[in-house]
Amino acid sequence: MNEIQVQIDASVTTLTIHREQAGNMFDLPMIHEMTRQLGLAGQQGHAVVIRGAGPHFCRGRDPSTAGPQPSPIDLRDRVLSPIMGLYDAIRFCPVPVIAAVQGDALGLGCAIAGICDITLANESAVFQLPEMEYNLPPTLAISAIVERVGKKAAGFMAYSITKIDAHAAQGLGLVNTVVAKGQLDTALQTLLATLTSRDLMSVMAIKEYMAYAPESGPAVRPMASNLLALALSTQAARKKA
Repeated sequence: MNEIQVQIDASVTTLTIHREQAGNMFDLPMIHEMTRQLGLAGQQGHAVVIRGAGPHFCRGRDPSTAGPQPSPIDLRDRVLSPIMGLYDAIRFCPVPVIAAVQGDALGLGCAIAGICDITLANESAVFQLPEMEYNLPPTLAISAIVERVGKKAAGFMAYSITKIDAHAAQGLGLVNTVVAKGQLDTALQTLLATLTSRDLMSVMAIKEYMAYAPESGPAVRPMASNLLALALSTQAARKKA
């Protein structure tokens, strides 16, 4: 069974985590496949959607699939680096990546939901970094969400192991919009209808700016101007054609 299911239409690629019997927890092949599919999806359409089948978005990485205890170097190269590669695939995908979250988003699932460009959640969603239950510092997940929530909130989530509901997650900046149960699909389709009706060059310019530009400082102004000028000149050329 393909545990990363791919649905492609003219403008949107949807990647659905389909391992319901294990709470949509990732094993290593799934991490590699999700990363690969994000690379392919970024070459077409206006957006990528990441979803979880069933009651949960993703309950993290499945430790039962890790195999024999690796050496620290093997662990870094074989397990940890691919996770960082997945985060980078979301961060640097040329088009926006949207998470639609229901139920549990724990550990790796919380990090994926947080690092996406837009995160929609229904009221059932719960976010947690549970790694310290096993005395494991969740530094990889923190690296994914710290730009979204700030150091203080990321540290609190890691130290306290607190489960955060959807509204609290929205307050922290982890989630953009919270909708009532049963309304997640409607909210997602409304967002996609707006996004896919916009010029692709402009959509990609926003993503590039958000991915590469610092939040403030002199370097932002030239990049902002250059991307806008490119979009405007492209649109003008199309009108003349």
